[in-house]
Amino acid sequence: MKIGWIHACIAGDFRYSTSVDVYLDDNSNILIERLENGAVGGMDGPGGATESQASYQKKILAKNVSPAVVVKETKKAFDHIINRYGTPSKNFKWVTGEKGISAAKVKKALSR
Repeated sequence: MKIGWIHACIAGDFRYSTSVDVYLDDNSNILIERLENGAVGGMDGPGGATESQASYQKKILAKNVSPAVVVKETKKAFDHIINRYGTPSKNFKWVTGEKGISAAKVKKALSR
């Protein structure tokens, strides 16, 4: 189940986009995944985008899951597009409806 996510692109150009998703599986493990795509032929290319590819994945085993660890590992998945255009401190969304990234918000999302 997806419990947290953010998506960002470079100044409205969806050919360059990144998303970071946080999942909770049935065994209470956490999976953090970053998907990225880019423009075909570069910024001045013919148009279109490459298929999204997983460029980062981190699994946190249930025995090691704590809100602080989830925040730390999620922030490691952020790239320059997320940090600059996504503003994760305000726009990271949680299944609870809250925005931002903090241990308190992770704790609420994990308890759902």
